[in-house]
Order: sequence, then C-alpha cells, then structure tokens
Amino acid sequence: MCRHDLVPDHVTLTTLLSGFTEFDSVNEVAQVHAHVVKLGYDSTLMVCNSLLDSYCKTCSLGLACHLFKHMPERDNVTFNVLLTGYSKEGFNHDAINLFFKMQNLGFKPTDFAFAAVLTAGIQLDDIEFGQQVHSFVVKCNFCWNNFPIT
Repeated sequence: MCRHDLVPDHVTLTTLLSGFTEFDSVNEVAQVHAHVVKLGYDSTLMVCNSLLDSYCKTCSLGLACHLFKHMPERDNVTFNVLLTGYSKEGFNHDAINLFFKMQNLGFKPTDFAFAAVLTAGIQLDDIEFGQQVHSFVVKCNFCWNNFPIT
C-alpha cells in the first residue's frame, strides 16, 4: 500500500540527493531542489550541502555557485564540496580563491580542503603554491593524514 499523504523530511531529501552523480541527472537534481524550496528545507544546512554536492557531481557549477551564494548558513562541508567541485572541473583559480575566502571567514581547512586546493595547484603546475600549501598542511598538523588526491 502506498501512502500519498507522506511528505519527505530533510533526511529523505538528503538521501535522495546523494544518489545523483551523473552529468545527465542535473534535471532531476533541479526538480528535487524545487521540492526542497516548496517544503521549506532550503534553509536547512544538511539539505543545502547535499544539493550543492549534487550540483557539483552533475557538473553544474553555475547552479552550485548560485546556491552557495544564497545559502543562509555555511560550514566546512559547504566549502569542501565547492572546493572539490571547482578543482575536479578545472576551475583551479576559483578553488584557490575559495580556499583563501574560507579562511578569511574563519573556517579552518580540513584534509578535504587541502586535497582539493592541492589538486588545483597541481593542475596549475605551480610548484611555489604547492610548497606554500605543504607548509600550511604541516603547520595545521595534517602531514600524517593519508588522503588520496583525485
């Protein structure tokens, strides 16, 4: 028996969004986004982070950036998702700028942020920047984390 009076909650929406990983899923992500807004979850950080991740994974960085700019709240996950999206799509300068913006706003870089910004630096073939990030990694005591750069 299927009940049509059930309304999805933030956990259901987040779980649903985690399944969109292909480029051709962007329309479905946008449809879920419309339901998120309609149901009032567009100010729920977990849902917004999942939407942001889905837009990045479907190569929709324009939509991801628009969402990022309008999010009422952000955390390290928010920045890590967009940093990774930028670096995976080759928007290396944007990734690096966001890395610095993140810190200026008081967010401390995580191993995910370092992996994304190092990927961006590698793609720019900027040895000096890589050395600066390495020094920062050591300073932040992340030098023993084994995190693969993709």
